[in-house]
Amino acid sequence: MKKIFFLSFLLFPCMFVHAQNTVPNPTRITYEVEDFQSGDLVNSNQTYQYLDANGNVEASREDHWNMSTNTWDRSTRTVFILNTSGKPTSAISENIDPLGDWNLSGRNTYTYDANLSILSLLSESWDAVTGGWMPQGLNAFTYYPSGKIQSFKIQNSVQGVLKDNLGVDYFYDSAARLDSIVVHSVFNNTQTYQYQSSTKYLYTGGNSASSSELNYNWDATANNWILGTRISYTTIPTGNGTQRIGLSESWTGSGWETFLRRTQDFDLKDNLTRTMTELWTGQAYKPNFLNETSYNADNSINVNSFSDFDDSINNWDYISRQTYDYSTFVATHAPVEPRIQVFPNPVIDRVQVLFEDGDSDLTSLVSLMDAQGKMVKQMQFFGLILDLPMTELPAGTYFLRVERGGAVVVKTVMKP
Repeated sequence: MKKIFFLSFLLFPCMFVHAQNTVPNPTRITYEVEDFQSGDLVNSNQTYQYLDANGNVEASREDHWNMSTNTWDRSTRTVFILNTSGKPTSAISENIDPLGDWNLSGRNTYTYDANLSILSLLSESWDAVTGGWMPQGLNAFTYYPSGKIQSFKIQNSVQGVLKDNLGVDYFYDSAARLDSIVVHSVFNNTQTYQYQSSTKYLYTGGNSASSSELNYNWDATANNWILGTRISYTTIPTGNGTQRIGLSESWTGSGWETFLRRTQDFDLKDNLTRTMTELWTGQAYKPNFLNETSYNADNSINVNSFSDFDDSINNWDYISRQTYDYSTFVATHAPVEPRIQVFPNPVIDRVQVLFEDGDSDLTSLVSLMDAQGKMVKQMQFFGLILDLPMTELPAGTYFLRVERGGAVVVKTVMKP
């Protein structure tokens, strides 16, 4: 059975998966949230993902719902530079200002090991005053030879300098099952890691899913681990798959006290379809939170919804809902060669590239190569007019390669 470890500190800005997986990427995600006046779900924002010929996300755009005009307003857009395996090596985001102009806002830079497991993710923000990128955070990963994750560290920016903040270590048993997770934190700007919490996973027989978890907190005064909570699991076969029930208890010093029950339902394909949490009142379990997910035939997500329990109506009440679309903006015809104009040509100090298709949201990969085929410039570009400086380049023949909408065009540029 699939085991889901939901650790909020492990969620880093990576907004998409890749087509190398068997599940396709969505091309549009619509988010709805509860209107506290009417109680109904209303539009909140939507994300468009533009896919390359292999189904990998090469650009995205986010719109926010304007309740005054009942229209979508553009908010942010991001372009991704992908490696040959379809994974991003960098992502540059822009925000739109009240005048309708796009301005640089953030950049993520990714590195990978030989197995294409992520090694680092550097997040930066654009400083319009200095005209440069300022570091905001760095996530770094290490792996065991088996490929399982070994450690994860977070650095946050303190006055523009990256400093250690959090570390997580992973340990496995002889059966390659997760044995324990230890969390370290940096306190009082000492740049020294100290224990914070840990989780021990226990198994019954050869089962791959743990039968219970023990959670500890570090007592710096006593220099020892203090038992905090435990979760005991029961797995039950159902006609539609399996059900996994987790009973959470807290240690009082003399015994265990129940406080929460979580029930997860998995379908016959082992997809998690429903998670319900209930709080123990001392006499009975009271419904608290519900997450439901439906899937398409290829295991891609269709709808993901969240609800809390409303005592006034004695029923579940939607908080938010996400709807996934896999058809919008998917090309159904052969790519058309990009129509561009390059001027002036010959060039003195800079050349402009004019895109004649009129689609300012379409991303372009622009490469400039010398006569020997060596790349001297490359950039991702959103818009219709690109200004490309060439002052620092020697005289000669250059080739301007533009990849746009899945097609490629090459123009010769002369610099006398």
